[in-house]
Amino acid sequence: MRRYTKAARTLFGRSKPRSVLDQQAKVDALIARRDWTGLEASTNEMAIMADRACDPELMQKAGQAFERLGNFARAAELRLSARRQRKGKGANEWTGENLGSDTLLI
Repeated sequence: MRRYTKAARTLFGRSKPRSVLDQQAKVDALIARRDWTGLEASTNEMAIMADRACDPELMQKAGQAFERLGNFARAAELRLSARRQRKGKGANEWTGENLGSDTLLI
């Protein structure tokens, strides 16, 4: 039992992950264990890493994790950023600004 506990501490310790793959594996493991508190902290780290690296795939994955946590505003923000990086921002695309008296048909 001690060996497994030590391996888990090594895998999920407080040290920062060295790469994006390490961070993704850590988030996947936290989801599997249903450790929502740890997932929130790791997802925040992953979102920051995605923004810095301009990695749309990582942004998408962080958005999915935020959806699991119920933070839908942050999830939508990350997913929209990922989409814009993949496809580019269109001139006629609504970016969430106030429409005033105009209407938006969805």
